[in-house]
Amino acid sequence: MENEKEYIKCNGCNCFREEKEEYENYKGNRRKTCIICKENRVKNKCTHGKPKERCVDCSGSQMCIHMSRKSECKECGGSEICIHKKRRRRCIECNGSQICMHNKNKENCRECGGSAFCIHSKYKSTCRECSGSSFCIHKNENQPVKNVLRNL
Repeated sequence: MENEKEYIKCNGCNCFREEKEEYENYKGNRRKTCIICKENRVKNKCTHGKPKERCVDCSGSQMCIHMSRKSECKECGGSEICIHKKRRRRCIECNGSQICMHNKNKENCRECGGSAFCIHSKYKSTCRECSGSSFCIHKNENQPVKNVLRNL
């Protein structure tokens, strides 16, 4: 009974492999995918390091002739585009999922408590009290590079 080996089922290919040797190690943790599945996952990337199906340069299977994702392409009439030539989830006429009862994007609606606003009811990026991203560490408003060059 002591010499029996433990086998674990691989999440990738459903094969049974030895626990200690044949599973990939990632940051000190043992994953439940075998080495063979890891190699197949790595092979699924193109020479540009992107997933093959989404690489614009390689003309992946999810890319259309207009060099955008098929599902998001307005010219091709992708599945995420409504009859008004807008993203379905952001279309007011279609009552998209990202539109609130006030006919605004949910994140930009003050009445609904949208995620773009801080506790001071200002845009997070432009709130001085919250140190928004529009301000530098000295609490001065960040200027675009071309305006800084003009002032010199």
